[in-house]
Amino acid sequence: MRAPTISGRQAATACVVAGLLCVLMAVRFVDTPAAIPAYCVFMVVLVVQTWIDLRTRRLPREITNIGLGLGGVLLSVAAIVGGEPERIAMAVLGAAMALVALGAIHRVGGGRFGEGDVRFAPLIGLHLGWLGPAVVVIGLFSAFVAGSIVGVVLLVGRRATMHTMVAFGPFLSFGAVAGIVVGQPFVDLVSVR
Repeated sequence: MRAPTISGRQAATACVVAGLLCVLMAVRFVDTPAAIPAYCVFMVVLVVQTWIDLRTRRLPREITNIGLGLGGVLLSVAAIVGGEPERIAMAVLGAAMALVALGAIHRVGGGRFGEGDVRFAPLIGLHLGWLGPAVVVIGLFSAFVAGSIVGVVLLVGRRATMHTMVAFGPFLSFGAVAGIVVGQPFVDLVSVR
C-alpha cells in the first residue's frame, strides 16, 4: 500500500489539531505533570492515525506499535515518578480490556471492525487504563456512541448504506480523548453519589 500524500495545508491542520490536543493534555494533567509527555505523544499518534484512516480505511500497525511502545515507557516513567506504580498494572489491564472488547466485536460481527481497529484498541486502552478501568469503559462507550450517531446521520442523509465501510479509527480517537478529559471527573461524580 502506498502512503497517502499530504498537502501543506493538511499538514498544518494536523499540527494545529495535535498542538491543541497537547495543550488540552497539559491542562488535564497539570496535577500529574510527569504524564504530560505520554499523553502528548498519544495525541500525535491519534491525529496521525485518524488522518490516515479517513483517507485509506487503514490503521498502520507500525504507527500503532510505535505509539504503544512509547506510551508504555512514558506511562511507566510517569507512574514511578508520581509514586503510583500500580498505574502500570492498571494501564496493562486497560490495554487488555480494550483488546478483548474490540476483538470480540470483530469476531462476532463478522469482520465489521477491521484488524487495524483491533490492533489500535490496546494503545487506547493503555492510556485510558492508566487513569482507571472505568475510564476505558467510558472511552470505548463514547467511541461507539459517536460512531452510531454519525452512522445514523449518514444513513438518514443517504450518504451511506448499511454496507458502507466507515473508518472507525477516528471514533476510537474521539472516545480516547473524551475518556481522558471527562472520564475521571464522571467516575468521581458517580462515586460521590
